[in-house]
Amino acid sequence: MKNASFFASLKTFLLFLFSFLFLGNTMAQKPGKKAQYTTRSSAAIRHFEKAQELYDRKQDDAAMGEWMQAIEADSGFVEAHIMLAGMYADASDHAHAVREYKKAIALQPDFFSNIYYSVALSELEIGSYEGAYQDFQHYLTFPTKNTSLITKVKKYLVISDFGREAVKHPVPFELTNMGEHINTNDGEYSPAITADERFLFFTRLIGSGPRQEDIYMSEKVQGEWQPAINLGAPVNTDRNEGTVNIAPDGQTLYFAASGRNDGFGQMDIYRVTRTGGRWSEPRNLGPAINTPYYEGQPSIASDGRTLYFTSNRQGGLGQADLWMTYLKENGEWTAPVNLGSPINTEGIEQSPFIHPDNGTLYFSSDGHPGMGHTDFFYSRKNNKGTWDVPVNLGYPINTNAEERNIIVNAKGDRAFISSDRKKSKDDYDLYSFPLYAGARPTKVSYLKGKVFDKVTKQMMQARFEVIDLQSGIKVTESFSDKVSGEFLVCLPTDKNYALNVSSSGYLFYSDHFELKGDTTMADDAFQKDVPMIPIKVGERVVLNNVFFETGSAALRDESLAELDKLVAFLNTNVTLRIEIAGHTDNAGDAKVNQLLSESRAKAVFEYLIKQQVSAARLSYKGYGESKPIDDNNTELGRSKNRRTEFQIIL
Repeated sequence: MKNASFFASLKTFLLFLFSFLFLGNTMAQKPGKKAQYTTRSSAAIRHFEKAQELYDRKQDDAAMGEWMQAIEADSGFVEAHIMLAGMYADASDHAHAVREYKKAIALQPDFFSNIYYSVALSELEIGSYEGAYQDFQHYLTFPTKNTSLITKVKKYLVISDFGREAVKHPVPFELTNMGEHINTNDGEYSPAITADERFLFFTRLIGSGPRQEDIYMSEKVQGEWQPAINLGAPVNTDRNEGTVNIAPDGQTLYFAASGRNDGFGQMDIYRVTRTGGRWSEPRNLGPAINTPYYEGQPSIASDGRTLYFTSNRQGGLGQADLWMTYLKENGEWTAPVNLGSPINTEGIEQSPFIHPDNGTLYFSSDGHPGMGHTDFFYSRKNNKGTWDVPVNLGYPINTNAEERNIIVNAKGDRAFISSDRKKSKDDYDLYSFPLYAGARPTKVSYLKGKVFDKVTKQMMQARFEVIDLQSGIKVTESFSDKVSGEFLVCLPTDKNYALNVSSSGYLFYSDHFELKGDTTMADDAFQKDVPMIPIKVGERVVLNNVFFETGSAALRDESLAELDKLVAFLNTNVTLRIEIAGHTDNAGDAKVNQLLSESRAKAVFEYLIKQQVSAARLSYKGYGESKPIDDNNTELGRSKNRRTEFQIIL
């Protein structure tokens, strides 16, 4: 969605202003009288009036040439400088526009009050914030009844003031163009990257006549991005596919598209999944999300269920707002909720990116104080579950150019943006840069590997759930690829997690990750292949996320998520009977260890009964220190020997 900032009306406004306000007020002609100019040169006047005729016939280039000749005939011709400045501004050549405005002001400072407004707008366009601030201030010194213009000037003063202060206090910034394998003479924008930074997706605006958007992908091999390839059918069509987002696991792609037969409005959000390297048929997310209005720029959270997007639908706060919806267990999306204040404003908020930490939101906006056009902002979710006041990422990350899209890698130390700031190509390019510490999200590590049948060694699909042990809240859900068995799940740092992997006909797999208080912030990703054990009498599962108070059989709250998974497993497999077994290490008295292991097994047994599992399907036994699975001479070995497990007995 193109930004609709105050600059959008600049071209038409300037020439309207000079052609009607200026010419009407200073050169109004009475019958029988000629216009009064600031020049006595007949040649200058002849070129000036010829320029007016050409401009009225929409011959802009010729008109500009005549105004230049008017100035050559008399460099003190104020009106010619002003009209030439307006033409430069109309052509987006704001540096030359400012030059001509300033010449007119130097000749006659009080000639026309609105010139200060116009030159300040062009100064904002070239990032001359101090000059814009001073000229907007000077405009307010003139008497005027144009209250609408005064309101605009006061708004632009806020922008000018923010910009001049930001320039004085730049943030660390080292921009790198992503190179010729990514950027072309077409426009590249809307980047998306997997948590392991192996795959980069983005939108490319292609064609020389009527242009269309397609989605491209590049793979990083030995640290280098490979030439981007078009995803092709069924994702791309001969219509527009753009503003792409990839789930952190790399399996699910969300994108916006228009002109499809199953569409509901201007732009709709679609979803595809990848299996064995092939993408599924795109699926419209349906009328709960897509409306006759614009819905686009999706961003899926690392839980795989919370979706953020941009829409100009009714019920928002401004021209375009950020919205959120949630995927229910039945596969339906909830009615979208407007993120409200302080995220959304009366302006345009767009291009949301929810970091895999699920607590830091990046987006662009022209409604919050910034550098002009749209700027990048971030907001953090607080302890109350609401969003803090957005923070501008600062200069020179934000400039007087239009900053369109930003994403941040899982580690939180590098950002990727699209911008037209350097004009090194014909359109937007993709860039990356190290993100300074203050704007970083919570670092996210990840677990990746393959899932396979332990007996047949066949790769398989399984469901992954990562649960915050302290809160019991599921933070991530994902599936392994049913062809390759590959999976990737995110693990926000500074918390402890339970991992459960499940598939029909198999025992569930249990593991846990203790990241809370980890000073290394899990700099290295976790690599683990997951063997799934078919349900069979005699097979056993260690409940790695069942915890007891030290020296006690009292279950800790962190155990409940895992025990509830065991309840669900038994409810799904209603004919199974299991034995719950308690084990200890060899530290201390053997008899005490025996009693402790039995008490702990009994505690699990009683919890299952309370959850309506039939006692006839359960038994429990304590084995004390008699069945170690690791060396009792090391702390790591002893911790593995202190365990609770269940075994299939029927």
